Amino acid sequence: MKKNKIPWMLKLNRHRIKRNDSLMRYLIRQPQLSNKEAKEWFVCFEFKNDERIFAKTFLRQKSNFWLFRTHQQFACGDFIIVDMSSTDRSYRPVYIIDLKQGSCLIEGGGGAGIQFQRTNEAMFQLADRYHVINATNTPIKLVGDKERLLHYFRKRPLP
Repeated sequence: MKKNKIPWMLKLNRHRIKRNDSLMRYLIRQPQLSNKEAKEWFVCFEFKNDERIFAKTFLRQKSNFWLFRTHQQFACGDFIIVDMSSTDRSYRPVYIIDLKQGSCLIEGGGGAGIQFQRTNEAMFQLADRYHVINATNTPIKLVGDKERLLHYFRKRPLP
């Protein structure tokens, strides 16, 4: 069997993060992945600290947004969020998120260390694989703890 290349990101939904083992169960059920590959992929996308809680809460609160878990070794944040409100993908806001426990909210990428090093490549991958944005969309980089980030998105005005 040809080895499947691990993607830059996985689209999340409520079912893929419902329980602690939901993501692994989803990957194991993928027919193109062997069990060994599913485990390799899981290591790249597994949740640490409060990341799964953030994702669960976010998806419950923001149904017009798509949430992607990024490959944790590719230095492109913890999550990428796309506001799907616009039908024109060139106008869809994109947020690249780096969760930092106990951190205040910082817009622009400060405080992320190397976590935003490859955001341009991630944007290209998102545009190429999911076709929900243009690769030239400029992402908004956000760093902060889960509560501050969730508050930020609760307060976002509708387009």
